[in-house]
Amino acid sequence: MRRIALCLTSLAVVTLGLRADTKPPPPKAPPLSPGTARVEGENLLCEVTIARYVPETRTVTVIKGGMPVTETRTVHVPTYVTERRYIAMKGLQVYVIGDKGTDPTKRLQSLDPTKLPQLLRNSNRVFFHWSGDKPILDQIKELKEGNVILVVPSEKPAPRPPEKK
Repeated sequence: MRRIALCLTSLAVVTLGLRADTKPPPPKAPPLSPGTARVEGENLLCEVTIARYVPETRTVTVIKGGMPVTETRTVHVPTYVTERRYIAMKGLQVYVIGDKGTDPTKRLQSLDPTKLPQLLRNSNRVFFHWSGDKPILDQIKELKEGNVILVVPSEKPAPRPPEKK
């Protein structure tokens, strides 16, 4: 019975094609994006540096069978773009990084969004988490004490405030 299952599995792999010319998926962007934020009314004006991976075609000379062969390959090159966004403070989750001496599972401390303006005046470093849920411990282990993490809800962005004249 095992032999039949193994044969069917290997046959499926061969027929469905694990080919060498299939392109790997592009790398994922980092979970936290650095930036700055300041309070403007009921919204936050945020400047966020977002990492994007852009495909780029490169020509490479490789030696195959003792002969130099020129191949074209697609690689994903990181580019960093700074964007300005308005984010509604309503529904925003705010976390602060505690000191390293505390329990690692309690290093991420929840903060009331009403205390955010005072915290941002102290010019703490701000990171944005775009997935809409709480960051995991592996993502925050390198951050310093006092850094702020804003978990942005995955809803539509906040409306732009009226222009001042």
